[in-house]
Amino acid sequence: MAKKLEMPKMGYDMVEGTLAKWLKKPGDEVSRGEPIAEVETDKVTIEIEAFEAGTILKFLVNEGETVPVGAPIAEIDDGSGDDEAEAANASVTPSSDAPAVGEGGEAAPPAPAVVAQPEKVEATPAASAPATSTGRLFATPAARGLAEQRGVDLAGLKGSGPDGRIVKADVLAAAVAPKAAPAATPAAAPAAAQAAPVASPVPAPVGLIFAPPAPNSVYTEEPLSRLRQTAAKRMVESQQQVPPFFVTSTIEMDAIQALLPKLREAHGGKLSVTELLLKACAIALKKFPALNSTFAGDKLLVHKDVHISVAVATDAGLLAPVVRNCDSLSLGAISNQMRDVIGRTRDGKAGLDDLQGGTFTVSNLGMFDVTNFIAIITPPQSAILAVGSTIATPVVRDGEIVIRQLMNVTVSADHRATDGASVAQFLVELKNLLQNPFKLLL
Repeated sequence: MAKKLEMPKMGYDMVEGTLAKWLKKPGDEVSRGEPIAEVETDKVTIEIEAFEAGTILKFLVNEGETVPVGAPIAEIDDGSGDDEAEAANASVTPSSDAPAVGEGGEAAPPAPAVVAQPEKVEATPAASAPATSTGRLFATPAARGLAEQRGVDLAGLKGSGPDGRIVKADVLAAAVAPKAAPAATPAAAPAAAQAAPVASPVPAPVGLIFAPPAPNSVYTEEPLSRLRQTAAKRMVESQQQVPPFFVTSTIEMDAIQALLPKLREAHGGKLSVTELLLKACAIALKKFPALNSTFAGDKLLVHKDVHISVAVATDAGLLAPVVRNCDSLSLGAISNQMRDVIGRTRDGKAGLDDLQGGTFTVSNLGMFDVTNFIAIITPPQSAILAVGSTIATPVVRDGEIVIRQLMNVTVSADHRATDGASVAQFLVELKNLLQNPFKLLL
């Protein structure tokens, strides 16, 4: 019997994936759990496996094609042979024949039926493709909820589920597709014009950023990687949706620099300032948990554990692997976990679990001789710490000019989740811990 392999959901925020490479070909036999394809998400490339043993009948998605989660990408014959032809027909029928059910002579041209669907829905709702004989839209509860969240009109969709039922994949496909259906609704021209600015609030600013080069300029085009495209989109979304504010502090690192050689000797020479920063941030975040939270409309989701994302530059772009449970781990354990996950990330072997679930981010550019910088918050987090270089600087202490090793840090915070006083207190605690590093060992 032919069964469909669907684009799997490999992360809580994954809505689509790109079929990067097929590892098999039609006619190949596969075992359950055997890798069958490589899928590229917003963050990583990962192998997907056959859900059961069988023979690959055909591919439904070409390499390089992007499809929503839940969309069928291949057909596999499980070898049962029971009603194979009927099952194959049933899997195809909803998408091709559903618009013609109950339509009589109007069913002949399938393509026009899709375009004309919104008009039919408005005039006679019971005649729409996914509707039952009683006129009720035939959609799963999950599809209805997602449609409401994404602003997708179910009445204009064809269902690809059993008996023409609308499923989540149909809604996701409509959400990522160009908004042609809303523009074609049989409303008056002024109403359509009024609705146009609301149709795609996020993609529009990304397009507006681009300006054509000067007529005589010389340039080369470098296509953006999927990771870079995603980063561009999310940074714009962050600036549009998150009201940030920034607080900077200067920390004396003399005590850290004096202690670090001894700590390295105790930990096999593998300890760096970054691990000390993670530990200090974790302790401070437990005292000021609003910075370790997610803003959720009318409530704040305060995370009990501290999972810190660490910004890492890779050949593919900037990634932020997560060091988990920094609040409960020793410096040595933080160091081991951080080096493992950063190593996998730089080698291109990080999994989705390595790159998601962070509750706070540290971005350290100290190795690049950077005095100070401001980082952009990564939703759904509420704060990020930007760390500059440690620089020998003359300061006044007890009326005398002395040299101190100073490091500037800046917190970017979501003003919906916290305020300036809380961030200032967080930085006071962070400064106290780093200037008295023995407290990190307690």
